Amino acid sequence: MAHIDLNLYWLAIPLEDGQLWVHAAGFPELSRISGTRKGGERALAKRIETFLSREAIDHVHRRIWPEPTSTTIPIEIKAPSRTAEWRLPVSLAVQVLYARHGAQWLAFAPAIGLSLAAETEEDLREAVVQHAQVRLSKLERARLRELAQIDRFRGATLTSSSVPFEIPSAKARAARRDQVDTSVLAAVADPFPPMRATALDAVVLRLAEALSGAMAHSVLLVGPPGCGKTSAVAELAKRYPAMGLLQTDGARLIAGQSGYGQWQQRLRELVREMAKAKSILHLGHLTELMEVGRCRAGEQSMAGFLRGDIARGTLRVVAECTPEQLAAIERDEPGLIAAFQTVTIQAPDVATTRQILLAEAKALHIDAGAAEIAWIERLHRRYAGYSARPARAIEFLRDLGQTGQPVTVALATREFAAQTGLPPWLLDEAQPFDRASAERFFTMRVRGQTEAVRTVLARIAEIKADLHRGGRPLGSFLLIGPTGTGKTEFAKTLAAFLFGSSERLTRFDLSQATDPSSVQRLIGSSAYGAPEGLLTARIREQPFAVLLLDEFEKAHPSFFDLLLQMLGDGRLTDGSGRVADLSNAVVLLTSNLGAADAQRAAMGFASRRSGGEYEAAVKRFVRPELYNRFDAIVPFAPLDRDQCRAIAAREVDRVLARDGLRQRGILPELPADTVERLAEVGFDAAFGARALKRHIERELVVPLSETLAANPQASHLILAERRVRATLSARPAATGAALANAARGLRQRCARVLSCSELQTLVDEAEMLKLAARRLARRQLTPLPAAVERLKLLSQLLADAQAQLNAACTHEDEALASFWDREIEPPAAPSRLTQALIALKRRVLAAGYRDPDRIELLLVADVHAWLCELLGAFHNLKCRMRVVQVVERHGSDLRARPLDDVPYKTTVLDQPPSTVIGLTLTVEADLCAALFAGEVGVHVWRPAREAGAPRFAMLRATNASAEIDLTQLRNVSESPLPRIREFDHDKGELREGKWRRVWDTLAPRHQIAERMRDRLQQAIDRIGEAEAGP
Repeated sequence: MAHIDLNLYWLAIPLEDGQLWVHAAGFPELSRISGTRKGGERALAKRIETFLSREAIDHVHRRIWPEPTSTTIPIEIKAPSRTAEWRLPVSLAVQVLYARHGAQWLAFAPAIGLSLAAETEEDLREAVVQHAQVRLSKLERARLRELAQIDRFRGATLTSSSVPFEIPSAKARAARRDQVDTSVLAAVADPFPPMRATALDAVVLRLAEALSGAMAHSVLLVGPPGCGKTSAVAELAKRYPAMGLLQTDGARLIAGQSGYGQWQQRLRELVREMAKAKSILHLGHLTELMEVGRCRAGEQSMAGFLRGDIARGTLRVVAECTPEQLAAIERDEPGLIAAFQTVTIQAPDVATTRQILLAEAKALHIDAGAAEIAWIERLHRRYAGYSARPARAIEFLRDLGQTGQPVTVALATREFAAQTGLPPWLLDEAQPFDRASAERFFTMRVRGQTEAVRTVLARIAEIKADLHRGGRPLGSFLLIGPTGTGKTEFAKTLAAFLFGSSERLTRFDLSQATDPSSVQRLIGSSAYGAPEGLLTARIREQPFAVLLLDEFEKAHPSFFDLLLQMLGDGRLTDGSGRVADLSNAVVLLTSNLGAADAQRAAMGFASRRSGGEYEAAVKRFVRPELYNRFDAIVPFAPLDRDQCRAIAAREVDRVLARDGLRQRGILPELPADTVERLAEVGFDAAFGARALKRHIERELVVPLSETLAANPQASHLILAERRVRATLSARPAATGAALANAARGLRQRCARVLSCSELQTLVDEAEMLKLAARRLARRQLTPLPAAVERLKLLSQLLADAQAQLNAACTHEDEALASFWDREIEPPAAPSRLTQALIALKRRVLAAGYRDPDRIELLLVADVHAWLCELLGAFHNLKCRMRVVQVVERHGSDLRARPLDDVPYKTTVLDQPPSTVIGLTLTVEADLCAALFAGEVGVHVWRPAREAGAPRFAMLRATNASAEIDLTQLRNVSESPLPRIREFDHDKGELREGKWRRVWDTLAPRHQIAERMRDRLQQAIDRIGEAEAGP
């Protein structure tokens, strides 16, 4: 082999956590992150050596660059049209390395992984701009955070070093090309990541004994979900690395295997490689492996395919399942369980769970004491039985740690209530149960059913006192009575009272479950191709709910067997063996049993009856073992005259409170006997309140709707004998509806600011800074002061944005309260909140720049007068400017000189000599960086034709003290930068891209200053708002 020395040029980019991202010129596909520059170069040099050893000999020299020069090019990326996350164009400065290699010019842009070659320098620069725009446009679906990473490259440092390289022979290169990694094991399995495993020593020891030795077997871990099965396997891999324990799952095993027989061939290769490597494979959930691989062409699953190898011991695996899934596995794959040695894991007891939680809190540096840990464990033991200990409690503890507050009993109670929907008074033992207030809550919504309300409130008192029997639903009630008496309304009211919203009501109409197959679909069955049932899926999705089973007597008799399990054990098992827990749900069943016996032939209003006919009918219909499972049989009595009148009054009030009337500020004038007449005519004893509601819709809502639709400017409505007379007039703007709409608009604007792409980019940056700080803390290093200050600034900004939204929500609540209740004083005009929102937008815009009030610029013009116009515009903006260097033109020569070397340094800003065509200067002003961000590019002034040729000027951000590349300034009109603004004297027009505006030949300096102010204000206004024009 021949030995040569390669001279490589390195580009090192500093990251937030103090590490360096190292690139090599000519190798865009390779990079390395390291703590030191030398270490990164050495590691990357080894990768380059391996890479080049596979290249052809005549290709190696093409990768090695001569000494390059560094420059930056500005690229503007337009916002994609299919996302609301990113609305404004983004200007990026991409660092590019240029070098001449023989007869070609080379370019390398590591920020976007771009490497190009061209015959001339001009062609190369043009190609770089074009390819960069194409490459960056492909990031359309990326977040702005990915685009912002490109700014890191502007702080890169360029170094070089010599690396020895051995040129391999043709025989060695051919041998390396033939070495293709076709390992199935490497493609589908990975080592176990580190996990914390507390109080699992006995399980780990049993696993080690079962998987090792002469009588080694595959192991099936059986235990409830969340009890630590996977953590025990990870701890085994950590303690016994010689076992070669790897992990995979069904999805990875079948990925890419679309052809018939492909996944079988992959598994056969996997078994062969596992036997050769003597490794152990963790397959995850066994039930998942039983589903993967099945199709119309064959019913065999991956679990069935591997069963023989597992039983013979040629393949050693670890799988998991729950006790409920064992029966389903044996039913669907007979003999599969026998191929494993079963190891059972029980959920830890109370003391062990608290020990695990304390260890987790200590490992995560969460400030939580023994009392708080005990309370968290008790909450989950009592109300979160749907997930085994301790996984759900650990996840809850981690969520508390993310709040950044010390963990207290009050905080844990509040967060648990927010997650579950349970009221805080039910969780907190110190808060009493206000029985009278609860009764008022129900009776205001459910009229005439006092006994039903008291029965259910008595059960709620048992739950509050923790005297109810565990392992059953919170309550199970059979609501019986004629139609239209309020059973469904009662269920909605109970959901709102217990869980905070009527949307927590889960309703199933059992009149649609009249055959065995429809009943089976409620719990799922693999025989029907849907192992997850409709009912079990809803309960698993939301275990804290009111479950309403409507007209249960019409269901198929097989449903009553399920009902026995639901009411007796508080759980249901679906077709795949997964458990749906009902211990935190209230089960309500409704029925019209006995309605025929109780129906009277009398006309008009029904008389009050005791409900004995309904209870007798239920006893005749329901089996005794099911009847005894109900906590109470709740009869709903027929409505009498007074209750019908109260319901009619309530429904009329609801009609008058609908948005169509309230938002118009209209309160219709109704006859005094409206409620009495509607109650008298609309009530039907056979159909109850539903008939009354239909009558109100027909007699009241329809006439009002027709009149409002025909008279949208109506300000007053009078109803008389089903005819509505409208008075037309202009409605005042300061109505309660207008105030409520204004408050809602303010709240929506605040919410849009909180979720806008600009602020979300800052949120991502704050998270990255926190992650970097945690990394440094683990290495016992201190973050840079600049990073600490930046994180403080972003954290305060995000907190203020959330506080602004909270204030807007409070203002909206006050406006809505005054809108719905005329006795409440409306809130003051939100001028203070509006001003605060404007100030917040300015802060968000400023936070997007490292130094928002300062910028360094290079300003060059091909004509001295055009340079003076631009400087005059900056003077009009009241910017504080300081010149660092000047560019002078003497004939055809350009010369750059520091300001201290010229005799006119005191007058260069006000009256620059005619020889000066360019300046580098620092500019300081409020939001200066944003003010000039849209001005980077070429500015054109086209005077009258008799006045001469067009004049060009270039403005770009730069390091004001850096050496100026004069070759790029000789012909400003051919600059690759975009054209920002053109003044056309002959057409009397000012152009900015596609935007046009009449130009009254006012001095350009005034127009430029005005447009810069307007564009800055538009940039502020667009934060959180719809994209506007220029």
